[in-house]
Amino acid sequence: MSHSALSSVAGRGLLAACRLPIFLAALSLAAACGSNSPASPGPTPPAPSANVSIVSMAVSAETLGSGARTYRVTVKMRESGGVAATVTAIDLTFMSGSSTVTSSHEDHPISDAANVIAASATVDSRELVTMDTDASHPHATSVVARVTYSGGASASSSATATAAVPASSAPLFTLSGLVTEENTNGRAVAGATVEAVDGPNAGKSTTADSNGSYALANLAAGSFSVRATAFGYNASVLAVTVVEHTTLNLRLLRTPVTPTPIPPAPGACAYTIAPNTSGTVGYQGGSFTAAIARTAGTCSWQAGSDMPWITLPGSTSGSGNATLAYVVAETGSLNSRSGTITISWEGGSAQLRVQQGSRPDWECFLSVSKGPENFTDVPSTGGTLTVTVSIRAVPSGFGPQCTATASASPASPWITGFGTVNGGEPPAGTRTFTFTVASNASGTRSGSIVVVGAGRTETLPVTQR
Repeated sequence: MSHSALSSVAGRGLLAACRLPIFLAALSLAAACGSNSPASPGPTPPAPSANVSIVSMAVSAETLGSGARTYRVTVKMRESGGVAATVTAIDLTFMSGSSTVTSSHEDHPISDAANVIAASATVDSRELVTMDTDASHPHATSVVARVTYSGGASASSSATATAAVPASSAPLFTLSGLVTEENTNGRAVAGATVEAVDGPNAGKSTTADSNGSYALANLAAGSFSVRATAFGYNASVLAVTVVEHTTLNLRLLRTPVTPTPIPPAPGACAYTIAPNTSGTVGYQGGSFTAAIARTAGTCSWQAGSDMPWITLPGSTSGSGNATLAYVVAETGSLNSRSGTITISWEGGSAQLRVQQGSRPDWECFLSVSKGPENFTDVPSTGGTLTVTVSIRAVPSGFGPQCTATASASPASPWITGFGTVNGGEPPAGTRTFTFTVASNASGTRSGSIVVVGAGRTETLPVTQR
């Protein structure tokens, strides 16, 4: 090998030897930088949002005598996003085919205070009433509900659903007029009882005022017989057909004065019934008894009622002393009514007059629902339980007279909480109360939360581990 060749090889070796330390230093620096660099941050998970859907809708319709229509809707909603949702409004649009009939907007569909659906809970709206006063409008066939809500990361969202609207209930009418004496110049018969004795309005009754005026309200269309009765007058029965608000004047003939009955001759038969009047029976009706006593003779007797709402469930005949059972049915009328039970025998009869009071013009209705918590498995560490109480009056103008209270039973001092709700508080007197259950270190114990209102008591059992 020549000297120049050796020089060339030696030069390349020297160059490689110089480059190797530089490469190793760069590699070491890269490794050091890599080991000291912080890890890159991952993506931030999105915040949860409320998710409300409409589970179902309860819809009813009523056509008034004027032709106006009232639509009533209750919307059942469910939250499935695991976040409490505030319902800001429910909009209802009533449709006939593809045309809009009427609409309404409800700002407080659940409760005036909160309007909140708890996380993963289901709740009903209050009854939403929409009135369409234009009688020329067609009857709605469907309703579209739009629920607007917010919760969690959702500023405002909505859910919609459609339900069919059923046919309206039949319109109701009033039969009114005067009850006067026959064969006089129209003297009023004050206190006369006017009642429908058959047909679609059987059992409905009213009482004439001091001027002889009467009004038999809430009648279904149809034909039926009307009977007018008053003490000292013969009864009068007339047929009438009602397809609109109708006037019918009634005339009563005075009962001829009869002489004092002659006591039965020795050996003749006679019975008495006591009491001979029921007094005033409440509108709820009920079961009652009367004593039949034979005072003379040995003949048999038979019993019967002149009204279908007075029934005799037991024996209706006998030949001596007996107890007669009779049942008065509940009345749905705002007017009082009367009827007669008669026991008869050969040669005579005796009567028991039954007078039933009217249904009050308003009543309270109570509903109670538990929150999503497990009332029968409260942990030993304690916790809270929620109870929603609704009380309403029918008609709604009497709401302030309806009150409900919610409290722990006296035997459950480890449950604390109390609240009242008034039926006059919109909407329809609804509030949600929170009860606190204390911690428990002595084994399983049982208690209850009690809600009182509308003449009844609702007891919610509570069990803690």
